[in-house]
Formats: sequence, C-alpha cells, structure tokens
Amino acid sequence: MNRSYCEECLKKQLRIDELTEENHRLKQQVRYYKRKEEEGFFGSSTPSSKVPVKPNSAAGRPKKTPGAKRGHTGVGRCSCTEDDADQVVPIVPLVPAGVCPRCGSALIDKGTENRTVLESHPVKVERVVYRLPRQYCPQCRRTFRARARWVLPKGLYGNQTLATAATMQYLHGVPIGRVCDQMGIEPGGWLGRFTAWQTSSGMFRRSSLRSIVRRR
Repeated sequence: MNRSYCEECLKKQLRIDELTEENHRLKQQVRYYKRKEEEGFFGSSTPSSKVPVKPNSAAGRPKKTPGAKRGHTGVGRCSCTEDDADQVVPIVPLVPAGVCPRCGSALIDKGTENRTVLESHPVKVERVVYRLPRQYCPQCRRTFRARARWVLPKGLYGNQTLATAATMQYLHGVPIGRVCDQMGIEPGGWLGRFTAWQTSSGMFRRSSLRSIVRRR
C-alpha cells in the first residue's frame, strides 16, 4: 500500500530537527563558557591563583558593617591588678630629673600606668644539706645511716636536677653546655662528664631516664 506524503512538510520537519539540534548544541556551548568564566579553565580543578575574580557587589546592595556588634565582650588581653600579681616591679621614670630635655620646662607627674607581663625565671640548682641520722649497734658493731630520699648513691646531683637536665637535652635537644649555664652548673663538672660519656658510649638506658623523670 503506497502512502502519499508532502515534500514540503518533509522539508519543514527536517529543518525543524536541524534547528532543534543546533539550538541544543548552542545551549551546551553557552553553559560551558559560562561555567568556564565562573570556575576557571579547568573547572573545579582550577588552581586558586587562576580562579577568575568575582565581580563587585551591586551598588544598591546594602553593605555589612565590619567588626563585631557594639557592646560585645572583648577577647583581647586580660590585665591583672596589683593585688593579683605575683610581683610588682617599679620602673624608673624616663626623665629622672623631672625637666623636659627639649625645652627645659618642669614635668608634671601624671601617675603611673600598669602593664601586665607574663615572665618566667630559669631553673637554678639549690644547695641542699641533708642531715642523715646515724645509729650504731654495739652488739653487732654495725652502723645504720639513713639515706637521702630521691638521691642516687654517692651522687652530687639530685634526681630533680638530673631529670630536668636529661629532659632538656635528650627530649628538647638543648646542648649540655647551655643546660649547665641555665641551671647554674659547672660545664666541666660531673654532670657534663657523665652526659658526654653516656652519649659517646651509647650506654644511656631509656629505663633509667624514664624512672628518673617519673620521680620528678
């Protein structure tokens, strides 16, 4: 059975299909270029230095006020009073004579201004004398002497000093000379020779260091 068709209608339908396909292709290109302008040439993988600069906000758009709201609680430094301070240090005036060095006029005292500073003091060794009681048994002819607590036998330095020095050198990497200088110990003393000998011979035991540090 033969079906008749209109050639003009067929041409119009082909033209419609061609224009529809072209319209779809052009929309894809517009979408691609728009995304390229917003995100960059490589899309989401574009480096931050290559991302296009965003345009400025519209002129009619209200601008936000910078900073926090008025009356909010500040988060800056907290100063302390003289009653709460551990130490109050008076400072000599910048011009002790009380005369202006520029014009020679007498300066007016306007009081003082407090400034809070957090300061620390280096660890210094202290000379401690232990009174060790001695007891003697005439029957056994034996002498009993108490031992100093937390001190190695025949040791000059206490465990606190050894633990601080070992922690500064082996844990924080401070040279032994600087450790001795900061703690007030002779660099050529027993501590320096002991540390140098153990470092060179490799006989420093970690268990001994842990036991000394644990007793701090």
